[in-house]
Amino acid sequence: MDADRILTVTLDLGRDLIHAGAEVWLVEERLGEIFDAYGFKSRDLQIMSDCLQATVHTNEGTVHTQIREVPGKEHNMDKLRSLSRLSSHILEDIRKGDIPTPELIEEKLESIRDRQSYRKIVLFLAAAFGAANFTMFFNGYRQDVAIVGFVSILIMFIKDRFVKTEDNPLILNTLLAYIMEVLLILGMLSGFGRDLTSMTAGLILLLISGLGLTTGMRDLLHKNVLSGITDFMQSLLGAMGIAIGISLALLTFGEDILPHVQGQVVVQSPIVQIIASILGGVGFAVVFNCKGRTLVLSGLGVAATYLTYRFIDNLTSGNYFLATLVAACVAAFFANVVAYVIGSPPSIFLTTCVCPLLPGGSFYQTLYAIIVNDKASYSEHGRMVLLICIAIALGYIIIEVLFKYTRVIKQSITK
Repeated sequence: MDADRILTVTLDLGRDLIHAGAEVWLVEERLGEIFDAYGFKSRDLQIMSDCLQATVHTNEGTVHTQIREVPGKEHNMDKLRSLSRLSSHILEDIRKGDIPTPELIEEKLESIRDRQSYRKIVLFLAAAFGAANFTMFFNGYRQDVAIVGFVSILIMFIKDRFVKTEDNPLILNTLLAYIMEVLLILGMLSGFGRDLTSMTAGLILLLISGLGLTTGMRDLLHKNVLSGITDFMQSLLGAMGIAIGISLALLTFGEDILPHVQGQVVVQSPIVQIIASILGGVGFAVVFNCKGRTLVLSGLGVAATYLTYRFIDNLTSGNYFLATLVAACVAAFFANVVAYVIGSPPSIFLTTCVCPLLPGGSFYQTLYAIIVNDKASYSEHGRMVLLICIAIALGYIIIEVLFKYTRVIKQSITK
C-alpha cells in the first residue's frame, strides 16, 4: 500500500470539497472514513476552512504527514455534489474489496475539476433574474424589476472584476453596495423607479453571504469552532460592508432622496409572491452553479418555506418570529432530506430556501432610520431584523441537532 499516494489523493479530495463549498465537519468525517477504510493503523486530521493536515500511521510502523492549502471558496454546487458522490463511491468500493488505486481517484478528480461551469453571461443573467423576481416578491413594481435587472448585471460584472484582486468582504461589499444603491437612487430620482426599499431588498440577496453563514453555523454545531467562527466572521464583515455602502449612498444624496425612500407600496398577491419566490430561488441556484434537478428542487424548497411562513403568520395573526422559526425548520428539514435522497450536501438548499425569510426590507429601513435619526423606526425595524435572524438560526439549529443525533443513533445501531 502506497501510503503517500493515498494521503495525497485523499487530501486533494478534501481540499476540492472545501473549495467547492463543503462544511469542514463533513470533510473531516469523510476523509477519516476513507483513511479507516484503507486500513491505516491510526490517523490524525486537522481540517480548517483554509488548510488541511493529515498524519497516518501504517501497520508497518511508518508515519506520513501532508498539508494542503485551500485557495478560498468557489461555492460551486455542481462540483460539490460530484465530489461528495465520488467520496461515497470510494468508500463503497474499498468496503467491497474493490480498492481504487490513487491514480484512478486522481483521474476522477481531474475530470470533476474540468467540468464546465455556467458561462459568465449565464451567471450574470441568472443573478438578474433572481434579484428581479425577489424584488417582485418584496412588493416591488414592474419598473422596479426592470431597474433591478439592469443593476444586477452591472454589479455582477464589477464583482467579477474586483473579486480577483480584493477578497476582503467588508471592502468589496462596501463598494458594491454603494454603487448598487447609488444606481437605484438615480433610478428613483429620474422618475422611473417607485419603491427603493423593494429594489434594495431584492438586490441585497446578491451580496449576502448566506452560504458562509450556513456552513459556519453547521461547523459550530459539529464542534469545529475555529472554522465556524471564521465563516461567521466573513459573513458578518460582508453584512457590515452592505450596511456601510448603503448608508454612504443615502448620505451622498442627503435630503434629496429621503422623500423617495418610503416609495409607493404595492402589495402583491400570494400567487404572484409564490411564483416570484420560486423563480428567484432557481435564479440564485444557477448563480451557485446548480444543475439539473437541483434547480427544480431549490424552487420547490423556496415555495415550501414561503407557504409555511404564510400559513403560520395567518394562523398566529402576524407573529413573524414564530412564523419565521417554523418556516426555517421546514427549510432545514427539506434541505437535509432532499440532500440525503440525491446524495448531495444540503448547503445549497439551506441557502436558497431561506431567501423569502431574509429581512431585506427591514434591514434597509433600519439603516434609513439611523440616517434620519428616527429612533422609533430604528427600534421597530432593528428589533424585527434581530428577531428574524435569531429565528432563522434557531430553526436551522433545531433540525441540524435532530439530524446529527439521528446519524449518531444510526451509527450505533450499525456497529
